[in-house]
Amino acid sequence: KKRKAEEEAAAAEVEKEDKKKSKKSKKAKKEAEESKEETASTPVSEEEEEPTMKVHKKEDAATPKAGGGGAGGTEPSCEVFMGNLSWQIDEASLQEAFKACGVVQNCKWLEDRETGKFKGCGFITFATVEEAGKAVAMDGTEVLGRPVKCNYSTPRAPRAGGAGGGGGEVRPMQAKPDGCTTLFAGNLSFDIDDDQMKDFFKDCGEVSAIRWLTDRESGQFKGCGFIEFSDPDASLDLAAKKNGQQLLGRQVRLDFAAPKKPREW
Repeated sequence: KKRKAEEEAAAAEVEKEDKKKSKKSKKAKKEAEESKEETASTPVSEEEEEPTMKVHKKEDAATPKAGGGGAGGTEPSCEVFMGNLSWQIDEASLQEAFKACGVVQNCKWLEDRETGKFKGCGFITFATVEEAGKAVAMDGTEVLGRPVKCNYSTPRAPRAGGAGGGGGEVRPMQAKPDGCTTLFAGNLSFDIDDDQMKDFFKDCGEVSAIRWLTDRESGQFKGCGFIEFSDPDASLDLAAKKNGQQLLGRQVRLDFAAPKKPREW
């Protein structure tokens, strides 16, 4: 009888341990499932999310001005730097948010040069300084769930000793390279846009494309670009004669652009 009692006690102890292990296993399984559900429901962060907005290029019909200095300026101007913008922002939603200020003339969205992703900021041009001032006064206003930073755009200071707006000596152009179809234009005003550049060359022929150069890090306009013509054989030499002429108060520097070399694979 004593031995039988000991065997029953041992069996009960084993059963008790099995129940404990089973309970722990179920608890661990439940925690794992809850953790999995929580991970699946976590929203993608804005840094990981692919921007869905369209970044406007210089070649688009609604071409923005090539201006765009730095952010945080205090000197009133028609251009406003806006930061901390939602990835979902576009011209329509921006205009709706700032409709009390005036009509937005141009939007120059800044994007990462390497990835092409929207940086969440840009330069917005209004028709008048007064309208831009109203937009700056709205600094901190929430647009699409984010408080937008608004400051006047700071114009880039001209380089010391560089060719400014005055006359000065005209730098001679290089010899025209074989196969050249493009003209380089430098020392341009930061207020230049496609229409003004096309008007400058209107007596030379039709301008087919303009590629403005911007800084890799800041996206700021560098005051220069490349001009292409519909008929380069007929237009290029005529356009080159405008080297040193005034455009928007600055002496334009022109030069022939060497054709790109084909890539070697």
